[in-house]
Amino acid sequence: MRDAIQLLVIAVVLSGGVLKLLHLRRSESEHRAALRAMCLGLIALSVALVLELDAVTPALVEALGWEYSYALRHTPVLVAIFAWRVFFLCWVWEAGPTRDRRVRAHLWVLLGVLAARWLIAVLSPVGDAHAALTSDWSQAPWSAAGMLLYACYMGLTALGVTYLTIVWARDPGTRPWTRRGLRFITAGSIVALAYLVHKVVFMVAVLAGWQPGYDQYQLEWVLIATSALLHGIGTLMPLVASGVPAAVRLARHRAAYRRLGPLWLALTSARPGVVLCLAPAWVPERFRRLWDAVNLRHLDLRLYHRVVECWDVLVALHGHMDTRLRDRAYAEAVAAGEDAESAEAIAEAVMIRAALRRDEDDHRFVEEAARPGRRDRQETLADDIGWWQRVGRAWHHPVTRQLSGRLSPSPVPTG
Repeated sequence: MRDAIQLLVIAVVLSGGVLKLLHLRRSESEHRAALRAMCLGLIALSVALVLELDAVTPALVEALGWEYSYALRHTPVLVAIFAWRVFFLCWVWEAGPTRDRRVRAHLWVLLGVLAARWLIAVLSPVGDAHAALTSDWSQAPWSAAGMLLYACYMGLTALGVTYLTIVWARDPGTRPWTRRGLRFITAGSIVALAYLVHKVVFMVAVLAGWQPGYDQYQLEWVLIATSALLHGIGTLMPLVASGVPAAVRLARHRAAYRRLGPLWLALTSARPGVVLCLAPAWVPERFRRLWDAVNLRHLDLRLYHRVVECWDVLVALHGHMDTRLRDRAYAEAVAAGEDAESAEAIAEAVMIRAALRRDEDDHRFVEEAARPGRRDRQETLADDIGWWQRVGRAWHHPVTRQLSGRLSPSPVPTG
């Protein structure tokens, strides 16, 4: 049960790390240093939690011994807490020499603490760390010193993080979901402080000759897991609040892009010169269609280009487009039971199909009075996308095919 809960916490923390890595890949803002620190902190925290799994710790002890495995388990936690503090420092403080000096100072402090912690592991006699892990601190003076060093560093860092989260949350420009996430992180820091206070008090009590009647590490594991979970939730909340709408928008753009594919291909086959290739130069030409199908980057820009290219082809075909054919197709589609919106899209598709055939056969242009006017009902790109999706759905509609085959051969006046 304990490992199951710990794996859940690890999954939450790792999810936050993966999302921040994706955010870091897209971000070009001044907060890249903060995002890098957060990614480092979440990854280090995940490693620390993995090392604490009941299935992993015995293997470490067998491979390294009690003293070195104990120091190793402290190392990723110290790195995570350092990175966590640097993240808040880089986000709250403006970039500049002052912030850089503070980050360098914290880095030197971390390196000093890590060096001291591993020196204690080297100097500890055999059995010292084992006594510490059984809460027999009176028989573990070296490990007690290492634990005090660890607790002091983590405690000071937790206090610094708590202060920075409060400052950040009080900023009027902070988004509501970010502010809520910061409250969870503040709560996680307070739980971490409670864990450290308990560890020091328990150690002092044992050294003073009083042995509390409960398992020290069982209680501390609960506090550590709670703190990590609160930090993970606090990190995920603003990401979910911004990431879910972004994912929904991406899914909609992807669906619209895919639906426009057959119609766009039919149109641009007649005028390939209107297509602006957005594939990288390193993608071979024969693989560009596959790249276009699987690539999700810059999808909004590619969708915009696809819509514009469809309109560009219609401009080129304008002389072959006949509104009389469209009106007849509309009337027959309505008579066939289609609603007005569907009939309008079918009629447009029939007219465009006929224009493509006339262009391919090099027919003369239809008289100017019969050509369609400027379509000005679409005021936004979203309107354009919606309109072209309706035409795209009608492109292979059975009624469209039937009317195209029957109406297109009809005589069309030419000018």
